[in-house]
Amino acid sequence: MSSGSILQVEGVHQRFGGLLALQDVSLSVEEGEILGLIGPNGAGKTTLFNVISGYLRPTEGSVRFLGKEVTGLPPYRLAAMGMGRTFQIVRPFPKLTVLENVLIGSFLRTSSRREAEDRAWETLHLTGLAPFASRPAASLNLAGRKRLEIARALALNPRLLLLDEVVAGLNPAETDATVKLIRRVRDRGITIIVVEHVMRVIMGLSDRVVVLNYGRKIAEGKPQEVASDPAVIAAYLGESGGGSEGR
Repeated sequence: MSSGSILQVEGVHQRFGGLLALQDVSLSVEEGEILGLIGPNGAGKTTLFNVISGYLRPTEGSVRFLGKEVTGLPPYRLAAMGMGRTFQIVRPFPKLTVLENVLIGSFLRTSSRREAEDRAWETLHLTGLAPFASRPAASLNLAGRKRLEIARALALNPRLLLLDEVVAGLNPAETDATVKLIRRVRDRGITIIVVEHVMRVIMGLSDRVVVLNYGRKIAEGKPQEVASDPAVIAAYLGESGGGSEGR
């Protein structure tokens, strides 16, 4: 892992009317690491992803990416800077082929069709989707669509990749294959933040883990340290009070 923070989140609050969904959340992500972001349902994980990736402007606080203030910048600007993300609900362009879905993202970096196709094919081979390149995206099973979601984000040639529940709904073999893919992506020098409810995935993948509960950061550290933290155990057993917010 190389030294230096690629992302800094400082004192972020996110309010929706009378609901405070994020409360004074701060974290940093070191270049080259995998950071796990966990918490019970309603913890604020996806809200934080939306703030980081420009889908929400925080009520208070700041986001810095690659040393630059990016708070409130739109997603397309952040994508052009090198930030990619996936979404919990995968929605490829169903009538386009798998290759065409990935090709769309490749054009962010170049106007040359040849260069875009080369990038798209490289991404398809990395994600194991090359054999399905000419098939409609709608023909893929859930595991295939999740891989396509990752491939579309990788086609942007990101420095930082935000993965939102990419193994949810997968069987053990599909989960293991996706974990191996995430490791291959990191080995290519891409920094990753991953939100996931499957604890064996988070604990096996992450260099560090940040835990949210009801919009607050309650723990941060190595996976084994976080797993034995009394506050984290209490949060997952439902012993902590608070509000409600979607994942």
